[in-house]
Amino acid sequence: MREMLTDEEIVLLRTYAKFNLRIQPVADEMHYHRRTIFKKLFQIYSKTGLNPHNFWDLVSLIRQVDEEGSENGRE
Repeated sequence: MREMLTDEEIVLLRTYAKFNLRIQPVADEMHYHRRTIFKKLFQIYSKTGLNPHNFWDLVSLIRQVDEEGSENGRE
């Protein structure tokens, strides 16, 4: 999963989870327009088949990225 996502997308997922799946605080934190956040989340969905707007899919995405990172000595 980690090789499918850019570092920026991984940060976006973690920030999205941090702000309880609310777009505007994420946009403010990352200095993007809120539509850009929607677009980037859709790109993640297109790449992975997991919808970050769905809580359980978001948890699964973050968990897979974290597990792969710890296996590869990252983090």
